[in-house]
Amino acid sequence: MKLPTKVFALSGISLALTFIALSHIEIVSPAQGVVDVTNSTLQIKSPSVGYVSNIYVDSGSSVKVGQPLIAFANQDLIYKTKSLKKSIANLVQKSNRLEIEICSTTKLMEDLSHDKSEYVSVFKDCNIRPNQISSVDAFVWKASDFNKYKLNVKELATEKKREADLIRENMLLAEAKISRMTKHDAVKLQVESAEQELNNMRQSLSLNDAEVLKLQMEVSSKKNSLFNEFSQKMMASTEQYQRAIDDADVARYELQLYELKIKRSTINSPIDGVVLSLEKNVGHDYYLGESEPIMILKRLSKNMGVTAKFATKYRSSINVGMRVSVMPTLAGNKETFSGAITHISEDSFEDEKTQKKTRYYKVKIKPDREIAFSEGTEVMVYALGEEVSVLDYVSSVFITNKTVFEPYEIKK
Repeated sequence: MKLPTKVFALSGISLALTFIALSHIEIVSPAQGVVDVTNSTLQIKSPSVGYVSNIYVDSGSSVKVGQPLIAFANQDLIYKTKSLKKSIANLVQKSNRLEIEICSTTKLMEDLSHDKSEYVSVFKDCNIRPNQISSVDAFVWKASDFNKYKLNVKELATEKKREADLIRENMLLAEAKISRMTKHDAVKLQVESAEQELNNMRQSLSLNDAEVLKLQMEVSSKKNSLFNEFSQKMMASTEQYQRAIDDADVARYELQLYELKIKRSTINSPIDGVVLSLEKNVGHDYYLGESEPIMILKRLSKNMGVTAKFATKYRSSINVGMRVSVMPTLAGNKETFSGAITHISEDSFEDEKTQKKTRYYKVKIKPDREIAFSEGTEVMVYALGEEVSVLDYVSSVFITNKTVFEPYEIKK
């Protein structure tokens, strides 16, 4: 009975060890740090170029967030803004005119296709007045002139058809006359004369029909020509309209940029504070270059942060934006607060406070909330990294003879 008991015991221990090896622990990179004040002063620089038009503060002046500090005028921007506004107005006017031209030519083509008797309805359909747009008036005049021409041709064709009917009647009479003459054995010369007269009538009828057909073809040709003219004008106006719309959109975008730059020409205070100093040369009508220093402000309220020293071996385990937990080392303190890494020094520094020549990276940490600890309070910082298995952690110890990570359980 003792052997099975030992087997079960060993199996239980193996399962427990396997569970522990496969379980995950959170990797924490520790560091020492201190609470300090961050960004107590702020330098104001020119965002653009221009001449100073007004200075609202002096050295020692108290300022509030959003309070104007200095304004400068950029004459080039002002000129470009006025020019763009005029250009946009012209493009809008042009696009409106082209839109009406597109409407009118489209409507006239529809009326031509349906052989409308008049075209004045174009003004109503396109919501314009006669004599408002000369090009539309010209289009309507051409369509109306064609309509008059078509009516004249129609009257002439009607007259030609009457002549043809009369010729056909005379031809019937001539054929009957020839038939009687032949029946009564009329003189051959008289019969031939009557037949010649009938041939002349037939030629006149053919010529009349040809003239009517020619008139109809001329009307159709003029109609097609006018339709093509309106069609080409409609397509050209459509292309110009789209170009005018695009140009107006580009001009509006540029105008917004220039207006934003003009708006930025008045610099407002980003903080509550006091003006520490004003550059000596900055004054009325002084020309400001881009990014030229103007003044220095000092914050009234202190922004508390944490500066920590992370040993070089933890550099690969930390990064900007990483979450951290901070614990002040004050006696009896149990409060912790969270934050995020905002800056890591590019180079490492030698720690002169230790006997061993160790090096560290300087790391700036921004707390998630205002902290009540005074400047200079020493703290412990724990950068919260990824989770790894216990097996990986133990392997790192045996393979490198030292721990790459240090597990730490944050006390809640």
